[in-house]
Amino acid sequence: MEAQVRDALIGIVGATNVIDDDVALEAASTATYATEHRITTIVRPADADQVASVLRVAQAESMAVYPVSAGKNWGYGSRTPANEAAVLLDLSGMDAIVAIDDELGTATVEPGVTFRQLAATLAEQGNRWFLAVPGTTPDASLIGNLVERGWGFGPYSDRFATSCGFQVVLPDGEIIETGHARFPGSRSATNYRWGAGPSTDGLFTQSNLGVVTRATIFLAPVPPHYASFLYHVDDEDRFEGLVDALRGLRMSGLLRTNFKVQNTYRMLMERERLPLVTDADDAVLSDERLTDLKQQYGLGTWNGLGALYCWSDEQLRAEEAIVRAALEPWVDAIVFLDEHIIQDEAKLQASIKADTGYDISRLRDHYYDHTRMLGNVTGKGVHGAYWRMPELAPDGQAYEETDLDTDRVGFIWVDPIVPFTGHDLREAAALAAAVQTKHGFEPNLGFNCVTERAVTMTLALVYNREQPGSDDRAGACARELAAAMQDAGFSLGRLTTLTMDMLDDADPGSRTMQAKIKAALDPNHVLAPGRYE
Repeated sequence: MEAQVRDALIGIVGATNVIDDDVALEAASTATYATEHRITTIVRPADADQVASVLRVAQAESMAVYPVSAGKNWGYGSRTPANEAAVLLDLSGMDAIVAIDDELGTATVEPGVTFRQLAATLAEQGNRWFLAVPGTTPDASLIGNLVERGWGFGPYSDRFATSCGFQVVLPDGEIIETGHARFPGSRSATNYRWGAGPSTDGLFTQSNLGVVTRATIFLAPVPPHYASFLYHVDDEDRFEGLVDALRGLRMSGLLRTNFKVQNTYRMLMERERLPLVTDADDAVLSDERLTDLKQQYGLGTWNGLGALYCWSDEQLRAEEAIVRAALEPWVDAIVFLDEHIIQDEAKLQASIKADTGYDISRLRDHYYDHTRMLGNVTGKGVHGAYWRMPELAPDGQAYEETDLDTDRVGFIWVDPIVPFTGHDLREAAALAAAVQTKHGFEPNLGFNCVTERAVTMTLALVYNREQPGSDDRAGACARELAAAMQDAGFSLGRLTTLTMDMLDDADPGSRTMQAKIKAALDPNHVLAPGRYE
């Protein structure tokens, strides 16, 4: 970076917030898979005005700038630029919880606010409301997850659909508001998305058209009665019927949260103790070892988790009965964890274990007392990333304190969107498993039922980056997986820096429109070049 540009940035954010030492730049240029594009300088603004000033310098100097919130976009590229060297615009210091509306259940936050931070604040205020937390580290950013159109667990699973009132810094440094926030003094700015006129919120998600510096997130009320339910099935012939039954429950409105259906491998990787493979050269568990682990942990070929949010005990019992009746024909076992089971845990433990194989004493903490379905943040979602890193995953390690990038953990997500039908999910699962095993990876499959009509399928490639050739093998598998899914009609809902070029397959009109908008807002193409374009 030229001296005059560096001096200009120092004049905006201060000398301590312009970082160019080699150690910091190398860390910022490292992801959970091989990346080519480097961070040249790190700039840490304190507010939207400083973001605007940095972007004006970038326009004047034709300097590429890549914004991140908390920088925990693990499995998708972390903090690394999409397709060229860039200055990292690190927004993690903008971490103010601007407001919490305790009457209407909203939180207005800056991009540095993490799930852990907001959850702790809500707990301090009496746990009247909870936010939809994801399965990743609690130190990820709410706005970072929002602008990637991510999701969590709870009635407001779809983050983008349950947010409003963005403040955005455009690439030329202009600051705008979206929705009702455009109108000074509007009382609806933080509780209703659709302001009069065109809606622009979507332009700033999965894009490089602006930097979101404030947004309002909707919160769900904590219900007086709650139940988690778990189930599993081994018979593949019942899988389609199970999926269709789940869709019926979601369509009816009875299941109001994102819920998961996961195969054995995904569940094994999330256990309290990692079931490590003894032969490091054998990338896939043997059938015999897999069978032993399924029995040890009480797992099926497919395993599900759901939740019920109720406002009376009568409602809870009625909804449990409806779910049980709908799912029992399709599963080998189902168990509900509710206030009645927990109260009589000692009395019921043995009989439930005998009838279902589930050990409720082991399940209680993760699926009831501290469940993500009620907004509890936990680092346990990071367990699975260390599947091939036994030396970094001893018993009792505080996973929420780990860093996948610096630990050289190999991790890549591929996220196709699949219609919510049994036959579509079966086809997608078979296709994914074939590609993953071809490249020497476990068929690590998860279905996240975020909406009534479509499922986000999450395919994980988990490996040790220190093993020679592992990055090349994983990259090839990720690209083939993405292409195979796209070719089958299961287009991706979220891209990594490895798969951004898949947008070239979009129809010409869409590509032209996006290019026109980019040219109008970012004449020198400085904001996150190559990101979702």
